[in-house]
Amino acid sequence: RGYGGAGAELIVEQCPPDWHKSVRPFLQRAVDFDAKQPLVSYFLRTHAASVASAQPRTAPTTKFLIQLLDRLEAFKAANASELANSDGRTVLTRAGLMLFTRADDMERAGQGDETVLKLFFTASQVLEATRQFMPDGKLDPVAEEKVKYAKYMASIMKKAIDAKQPYVSPNNADGGAAAPPNHAPPPPTAAAAFPAPAPYAAPQPLM
Repeated sequence: RGYGGAGAELIVEQCPPDWHKSVRPFLQRAVDFDAKQPLVSYFLRTHAASVASAQPRTAPTTKFLIQLLDRLEAFKAANASELANSDGRTVLTRAGLMLFTRADDMERAGQGDETVLKLFFTASQVLEATRQFMPDGKLDPVAEEKVKYAKYMASIMKKAIDAKQPYVSPNNADGGAAAPPNHAPPPPTAAAAFPAPAPYAAPQPLM
């Protein structure tokens, strides 16, 4: 039923260097969901394939993309009935918001360690993958807002962890005042530690 195991790890390792920033992160996150949420893994990989198909390609990258698409087709054939009753955008949005809420609750309770950092960053990647289902390749306003905020919070935590300093929550900077419920977007430079995904472009033909 699943895609995981050695094959999933291998596809991550085989990702061409040219695509390490734009494609590989989604393949890496997909591995995390293989055991318990294979549909989330599948749609993260379809997003990776979508991003890859929009990039300029060489013979090695084309070969890798074909291998990835073949694996996705195999998963699709083995899970046809489940996929027929699943909406990819809904699957990813639900998973992403659950991760975001968990991370946000932990952060507001005063926790700012690597566990919360990874939750925020994973939430941002899962929600980012909903882009593949949008006609213009743009995130819907809610997903865009959550992605920006999650990356912002992850960048603050990463900075504190790297500097080996105590984490100070921006939601408690004035002694207890929480951030607005709508999570206002951070300053433009706040997410520098986590590069933005490659811009959306229409997929190019394989041949």
